[in-house]
Amino acid sequence: LLWVSSHLLVYSSRRAGAPPYNPASVVLLTEAVKLALALSLYFAYDAGAPTTTGGGCAKLAEHVSLAPELPLKYIMPALLYCGYNNLVYANLAVFDPGTYNVLLQLRLVLTGLLYQAL
Repeated sequence: LLWVSSHLLVYSSRRAGAPPYNPASVVLLTEAVKLALALSLYFAYDAGAPTTTGGGCAKLAEHVSLAPELPLKYIMPALLYCGYNNLVYANLAVFDPGTYNVLLQLRLVLTGLLYQAL
């Protein structure tokens, strides 16, 4: 839902009279919403009942400290997704959402053809 609505919002913002904006701010806002959803789900299901020793935030810090290498493994995919999301908004500035989604799905076909050719 968030993905589709962002495509439509970017497309509608290109119309005349729409206020200018920085596409990187849209990516930042989208990622902030994802972080808020992830943290709320963590606190709801994995953090357990709040205690007098700090509650969910202390439990999150404890989980991270038990596996300090785990956040490092997520840095590269996170940076790649950040770059990809910025490219999405650059592409949506040029194409309408329907054409963009067709071209996006075309990469699956091209990947299959390239795999067969190799």
